[in-house]
Amino acid sequence: MNKKKLLVSAVLMLFALPVLAVFNEKDLPQTLSVLRFELKQEVAKMEARSTSIRSRERAQHFGMIQLTKRCNELALMLYSQSNDFTMDMTYALQEVTKEYESFHMRRLPFDEIIGSLNQEIDRYSRLVESLRRIPPQLKDIDELPDSLKYHNDSLKFVDRIPPRMPRHTLEGRTMVLDSLNSRGHKMVFFLDEQGQADRDSCIRYATTLLKMYSGAKDRIVADNEHYEETSMRLKESYDYAHDRYNKLQKSMLTHGQGNFFRVLKRLKLYVNFAKDDAARKYSSRSVVDGSLSKSEWRGPQVTGLVFAVLLCLLLSTVISILLVNLLGRFIKLFREEGFQKRKLGITIACGVLIFAAAVLIATPMVDNNFLKLASGLLTKLSVVLLLTLIAILFRVDKHKCSAAVRLCLPVFLMGILLVSFRIMFMPNRMLALILPPLMLAGFIWQSVCSARLRKHSERIDRVLGRISLFVLLAGTVLSWLGYNFICIIVIVWWLFQMMSVQVIVTLVGLLDRYGDGRMQRRIDRMAAEMPSLTDVSDRGDYISITWIYDMVRMALIPILAIMSISFCLRNAMDIFDMRELCNTLFTTPFFNLADKSGAVILHVSMHKIIVVATLYFVFRYLNYFLRSFYRVLKLEKMRRDSGRMHIHANEFNLTLANNVIAIIVWGIYIVTVILLWKIPVGALSIVAAGLATGIGLAMKDILNNFIYGIQLMSGRLRVGDWIICDGVRGRVSAISYQSTQIECEDGSVMSFLNATLFNNNFRNLTRNNSYELVKIICGVSYGTDVERVRALLLDALKSVQTKDAFGRDIVNPEKGVTVAVDELAESSVNIAIKQHVLVTERWGYIARVKELVYNTLNANGISIPFNQLDVHVVNG
Repeated sequence: MNKKKLLVSAVLMLFALPVLAVFNEKDLPQTLSVLRFELKQEVAKMEARSTSIRSRERAQHFGMIQLTKRCNELALMLYSQSNDFTMDMTYALQEVTKEYESFHMRRLPFDEIIGSLNQEIDRYSRLVESLRRIPPQLKDIDELPDSLKYHNDSLKFVDRIPPRMPRHTLEGRTMVLDSLNSRGHKMVFFLDEQGQADRDSCIRYATTLLKMYSGAKDRIVADNEHYEETSMRLKESYDYAHDRYNKLQKSMLTHGQGNFFRVLKRLKLYVNFAKDDAARKYSSRSVVDGSLSKSEWRGPQVTGLVFAVLLCLLLSTVISILLVNLLGRFIKLFREEGFQKRKLGITIACGVLIFAAAVLIATPMVDNNFLKLASGLLTKLSVVLLLTLIAILFRVDKHKCSAAVRLCLPVFLMGILLVSFRIMFMPNRMLALILPPLMLAGFIWQSVCSARLRKHSERIDRVLGRISLFVLLAGTVLSWLGYNFICIIVIVWWLFQMMSVQVIVTLVGLLDRYGDGRMQRRIDRMAAEMPSLTDVSDRGDYISITWIYDMVRMALIPILAIMSISFCLRNAMDIFDMRELCNTLFTTPFFNLADKSGAVILHVSMHKIIVVATLYFVFRYLNYFLRSFYRVLKLEKMRRDSGRMHIHANEFNLTLANNVIAIIVWGIYIVTVILLWKIPVGALSIVAAGLATGIGLAMKDILNNFIYGIQLMSGRLRVGDWIICDGVRGRVSAISYQSTQIECEDGSVMSFLNATLFNNNFRNLTRNNSYELVKIICGVSYGTDVERVRALLLDALKSVQTKDAFGRDIVNPEKGVTVAVDELAESSVNIAIKQHVLVTERWGYIARVKELVYNTLNANGISIPFNQLDVHVVNG
């Protein structure tokens, strides 16, 4: 719609000027004077632009003539194609389709332009009539055709001059008499001579503009009629082409072009047919009624081009070999081992580059449709081969580069041959004779390469080699069964797809190098300058540095991989003018359900599946980015509020926020998929309402766990907290809507239902701080000096009051260590050593303290009594 508005504006600019407007001046004569000036300016500008207008009209008329010629040419080309020349037919069908689509994209919105011009014509005709009616009223404007005049018979005007007041006695420019004269007629005003002169000039200028707009409208109407006629003819050809396309697709997909086994049984007859087709296609001249006719699509043009392409390939190869050897002789860098190991790939890449450059240079020098078509296809093929080779040279190790290139050579050669067949517009029977043996030879060659080079190539190249082998096998089977064009499309598609895979894998490798190198150094620098956590870290902490890298790695690369499938298939089919078939494959729905009224309720096609898959990676990265961004903001806020640089993992809780972000992001994704696939939302709501009651009753426990899970995520429990529940002690590793996962001290993992945690009143050891009270008991003999024991132990325990790996005090320095008598037991005086220890260091600290207490007491001669039990036996 916006494009149409722009086109309308552009066309009207040829005829229209800045909007004419006068406002309420101090009186009517002043208004007429201003209007005369405005109209005079518009007429002057229109006349100054008349040359440009006529030039544009001539260009438009010439374009219409060319379009009419093109329409006639396409009709003759389309209706003259034989079913035996499928490549010629597909080219004709594609040209008609492209011209029809291009015509409707370029066509001006004539209805809107004519409507706008009608508004201008009506406006100026009313302006002229309004000027004519100003007293003294003019009888008629002779120079204006009656068709452009404004008529309204319901209005009657009386122009009378008072009998006792001659016109020359009127003072000023106008005069209004509100009284009645003797005959009962109401007096009206009259323009003086200057006012009448201004009015006459305004009428003359407005009439000129009115005629200009009318002429523009007549020309637009005439163009519209020509375009309508051309559109009808193109529509007729397009409908025929579309019907022919459908029949051709059905023939290609279901019937094929002749089983090669039957061809071998009637080989001699089939060879004669192929010779006749070749003579019809490639003869330099055709004799009709004794006269000779030449065609730029046959004879010397085709054969000459084939020989020119072969000669250019040969020369490019020779020049490339000489150039690479010459560089190796004079430049030291090219004599090194890395270059020599990649010499085969570099030589082929240089040859392809030289060939592509030669084609690009030669293309502007020729004025031949066939040669331009051929040069375009050869350039596209050269780009595919060159990108594949460059990707291999960048990615593969120097010792395995040669093997990677050789694994691609069979597919390269088959692609070149098949594109050559397309350039030659090879007849069907010739293709049926030549293609099956070629495909079998290519399959055998690829099998030998895969077997010999398996141990000398990298894993990705071996995989691509196996896929190439499978593709060539499929192409061989298809060609022998007679589905030659499907075979060609499959091979050329894999040529494009292999290029895409090589480029994407190379980009991933380069991206990983950047991530492991430069970006990792920036992360390390940031971590050293401003550490955010002391006991846990996350890649999202550095989202300000990694967001572009993450976006490319998580979204763009997968999207490129998905889009490459449709891109390669479209390009492969476009080479053989089968875009309509490609559009059919991508847009035809797998599921296309409709209700009783005919409204679509489910529409799933290959195109929409690709869009959904693409959106998945977009939303996946969005979910990651929002989580990481929120994490950074949360940590920064906690750092500012606490005034500390180190924030412990158990001091913040992101579980609930992460889940809310995930629900929002993936909820939008699901809604988008529903709208894209036209899934009936009404039906989903009915099903959901019907199941709500049953689900609520059947899933009572699940709902309870869900509610408790939300309460836990809201702050009662955080990932990283240490808890005790049912005698099990461990660290919280994950909190979901149904259960909480605990990493126990023995290394095992245990999950508790959220309801169980609430029902059993779990203990959160790190909710308030990271320390817990640890009491260690040791016994000494009765009679031991407790003060001496206290002094010895406090002095010894100073050696274990160290810091952990993150710089935190293992023993809380604010509360210190307390040594006191805990119990007077049966065999000993139990001394309790009490201290608040980091929860994460508890087990190691207890083991060290017990060993220290034992050694200290022994070293100072303080005995630790054994448990004693006196048993008195009474004989009855």
